[in-house]
Amino acid sequence: LKMRCLAQFLGLLMLWIPGKDIEMIQTPLSLLITSGEPASISCRSNQSLLNSDGNTYLNWLVHKPGQSPQRLIYKISNRDSGIPDKFSGSGSGTDFTLKISSVEVEDVGVYYCMQGTYSPNTVVKPKTKTILLGPTVSIFQPSPEELKSGSASLVCFVNNFYPKEIDIKWKVDGESPEGIKSAFLMSLERCRG
Repeated sequence: LKMRCLAQFLGLLMLWIPGKDIEMIQTPLSLLITSGEPASISCRSNQSLLNSDGNTYLNWLVHKPGQSPQRLIYKISNRDSGIPDKFSGSGSGTDFTLKISSVEVEDVGVYYCMQGTYSPNTVVKPKTKTILLGPTVSIFQPSPEELKSGSASLVCFVNNFYPKEIDIKWKVDGESPEGIKSAFLMSLERCRG
């Protein structure tokens, strides 16, 4: 009886012996993106995530501010219900990628991969934080020489805007000034600073 109990105990103990630890690495740790631009996040495992059943249980999730984490992609490339087709997953074995074709304000959050092939599930740490860059506006003042001549030119440079159409209005103390000439020298498309 003692031998049988010992054998059962050893059998149970073997069920709890963990396998080789799965380590997941994700890059980049932060994404600085302008609205409308694509984004790509890579995830790498220290061993193949291909399961004996032929599936690779690699998921992509996002955690948006004030919300619960949401799964975007499962089994490498399958989108969850309600996930827009701008999200896509690819990869095999140990290397995987999440792509977002056009990042918008509602996509800002913390993105991460998670493997479910081995138990326990492994969540990558650290995760990728997306930061959406808004447009930047720079005003260039007139030179002292120009001011001495009795006139002044102000230059407004707007960068990282999307969509590419933009409407600029000048205001002085919150009011639209009269008798001021405005000119656009060129049409700027979305560009990086």
